[in-house]
Amino acid sequence: MIRDWACICDEPHIMPVGTTTKRRLTIAIDFDGTFAEDPEAFREIVEVFQARGHQCIMVTNRPEEWGQDVRRLVGDLMPIVFAGRFSKAGAVYRHGYDVDIWMDDMPHVIEMDGVIYLGGAA
Repeated sequence: MIRDWACICDEPHIMPVGTTTKRRLTIAIDFDGTFAEDPEAFREIVEVFQARGHQCIMVTNRPEEWGQDVRRLVGDLMPIVFAGRFSKAGAVYRHGYDVDIWMDDMPHVIEMDGVIYLGGAA
């Protein structure tokens, strides 16, 4: 059954599809498996969101000491949060962000503590 409504996850309100809001969104983007798969495309997407007044942040389960690739590809495009072994959701909260939209190839680990970054090419 197709409904004419969309639910914004973790929010108690429901808005009709196509309804626009003037609020500033915070969009969290994963690095490995997401941004790193096509940095040029994600860079353009981030710039569009920023031009429309939204805030984008990079969130990775990498520990900060393994963040060279992240820093090199992201540069000063957006802030970077290194979650390390903590959940991405908890890490962004500790850094003062309230995320509205998550872009992640592994959404099931966003709220999972103890995720260990095993490395990967970026």
